Amino acid sequence: MADPLTNQNVVVTSGTLGLVSQFAAGTISTLEEGTVNVVESGTLGLVNKISAGTIDLISQLAAGTVNTLEEGTVSVLESGTLGLVGKVQAGTIDKLKAGTVDLVSQLAAGTINTLEEGTVSVVESGTLGLVNKLTNDPDFLAAVNAGQVAGYSLYHQWGRSNALDTTKRVIWDAGDAEYFYEDPAVPEGYRLSCSDDTATQDIVVETLNSAWGTVLGTHTLTGQTPVNIGTNIRAYRMKCIGPGRDTVPGTTYVCGSGAITAGVPLATMVRAMILTPNNQSLMCVFPVPAGRTAYVVSYWASVNKASGVAAAAVDVELWVGGTGMPFQIKGVQSVNTIGGNPIYINSEEEPVIQKSDIELRGVCSAACDVSAGFDILMKDN
Repeated sequence: MADPLTNQNVVVTSGTLGLVSQFAAGTISTLEEGTVNVVESGTLGLVNKISAGTIDLISQLAAGTVNTLEEGTVSVLESGTLGLVGKVQAGTIDKLKAGTVDLVSQLAAGTINTLEEGTVSVVESGTLGLVNKLTNDPDFLAAVNAGQVAGYSLYHQWGRSNALDTTKRVIWDAGDAEYFYEDPAVPEGYRLSCSDDTATQDIVVETLNSAWGTVLGTHTLTGQTPVNIGTNIRAYRMKCIGPGRDTVPGTTYVCGSGAITAGVPLATMVRAMILTPNNQSLMCVFPVPAGRTAYVVSYWASVNKASGVAAAAVDVELWVGGTGMPFQIKGVQSVNTIGGNPIYINSEEEPVIQKSDIELRGVCSAACDVSAGFDILMKDN
């Protein structure tokens, strides 16, 4: 670092305090081209390789803030770029471990990257600092899908209604039937059954328990005889996993309480279903588990050729509802032709908080067959 009085290089040795950190708020520390700021492991203010014209805002860190780059870490601020790490509020820890590449430092000039007071941003050794790329950037989403970004996951949920009509409904397997939710304060004992008494397939069911925790269970059908699968508040995906390649011979249900006749429950108690020969549920419903935040990256819809009519107009709406809060509409699009004209919408990525429900609803100008779905990026809170 160039000493502001002598314009000489400064080497700060291990265990000492980098003088850059001692500048008063608002002070600008500029390193001239070719100047090297060497700070050894264990010191504070470990900013290096600052190019000509760069403004070092780390000097604006409030008292008590810790900004530590461990030995072997690379933090590169490009020429003309603002070192926005300096906007971390008091009490925030921004810790990049050995071998980490800090991509936050490569933000374009004028970009703001602010962590609120008390926020912890920890990027583990060998990983990329992608915390700030909560977008539909394809590279980031591909990294998430490959399991390379800790704390993040992608979820694709889609559904189909073969009998959507002029009454607005959730798009799911049950056609024009209304979709019902459990009151989270009153969980239900869920059951699995099939309309065909010969069904013996294994069915994976994804549910949420009374604490909004994810439950992934595998249960074997016993024909029309119900199988208890636990106490839950949501069911949002089912799929047949065999054995073998045989299709489930009848309609398979997850339902709550109430009568089950020949394997078929009351319509108001159906929470998920598999129509033969699909071997999985098709439902535009997704509950956000406790401890996670969701971002609707995109959603889409199309009118299917099976509608059998020359033309149909369908409004597709994105809705979000939280615990103790009403559902709110977040977007609406229209599909106007059959067998095509799919829509693919990049959403505003408004965060959907834990214990919320996401759904797509549709309403048609005439009875028709509609498919729709959405992609969700989820992160640990």
